[in-house]
Amino acid sequence: MLKNWTILGVTVAVVALALPSHGTVLIEKSLDNLVTESEMIVRATATHRWAEESRTTDSIDTFTEFQVTEWIRGEQANSLVVVKVPGGVLGDRSVAVPGVPQFLEGQDVLLFLHNDMTDLTNVVGWEQGAFHIEDGVVREVGVPVKTFRRRVDAVLENLNF
Repeated sequence: MLKNWTILGVTVAVVALALPSHGTVLIEKSLDNLVTESEMIVRATATHRWAEESRTTDSIDTFTEFQVTEWIRGEQANSLVVVKVPGGVLGDRSVAVPGVPQFLEGQDVLLFLHNDMTDLTNVVGWEQGAFHIEDGVVREVGVPVKTFRRRVDAVLENLNF
């Protein structure tokens, strides 16, 4: 009897190890890394959000349109920026991707962005490059927006363009 349970246990373990698994590994980024790797840094308000079938994978991508209220770094050609993140909800399908930033319409955020050779932009370091502002405070670091901006400006001043 014990032998049968042992065989069953080993079989379950082997099957579990053979199943595909997916994971997200984020490399921790300092403020210096976020600034250096960003082509654009903006303060913006989320105005519209939608999900679509991914064009490159059998998954879902979520898009958020932002109205830029302040350009900190980058080309100021447009007052709208569209950010794409993997995962989302589309109809009765839901794909959760750990580490991607979540945005709600009306949110005030500071975004560290880069292009991916399309008209879309991506957040540097995923959730690490999205800072939500509530009542004049940058929620993720617990400091006033002005203090955080001074830190970002100090890093920008030290970069060689």
